[in-house]
Amino acid sequence: MKIFFGIRAITTPPKSPVVTIGTYDGVHKGHQSILALVRERAGAMGGTPLVFTFDPHPAQVLFPKQPKPLLTTLQRRLKLFSYHGIEGCLIEKFDALLARTSAEEFVDQYIVSLRPAEVIVGYNFTFGAGAKGDVHFLRKRLIAQGIRLTAIDPVEIGGAPCSSSRIRALLSEGNLPEAHRLLGRYHSVTGKV
Repeated sequence: MKIFFGIRAITTPPKSPVVTIGTYDGVHKGHQSILALVRERAGAMGGTPLVFTFDPHPAQVLFPKQPKPLLTTLQRRLKLFSYHGIEGCLIEKFDALLARTSAEEFVDQYIVSLRPAEVIVGYNFTFGAGAKGDVHFLRKRLIAQGIRLTAIDPVEIGGAPCSSSRIRALLSEGNLPEAHRLLGRYHSVTGKV
């Protein structure tokens, strides 16, 4: 998998990229359904399946006094992306400057500059300063550029959407079997011994 650290590191955009955007903490079954569609659509058009993600996790910058335990490190996410057939990953540093970027600027400076054939996101995707950009805003903005947007419905497991926050709650309760079911694998912890 080719890794780009920041949009400026991409001097030549990958061929017909099919792009998904998100933090992808956990790379759980909901995320995996998006990655599968990205891989499938890119394969159908001879393009490149690409993940656009952030480091550190936006919540760590936006809410530093309310630390959110992460399910996966950046290195683990990259391995999981590769395992799920992703060929390229753009890692944008999430800092105060990026947090202040308007939804319009984010689309123009980051998404459109990749020249994607298609963008695929989750149903609840938000972006831009104050999370003012959503799926409807993104669709309208991309259509104007001739770029297709697909929003994926939630993957429900056990009668509720599969999400990173739900998995965090399950882990804090000690419900490992259910957390594993939502992750689609065993949960692992990385750290110094």
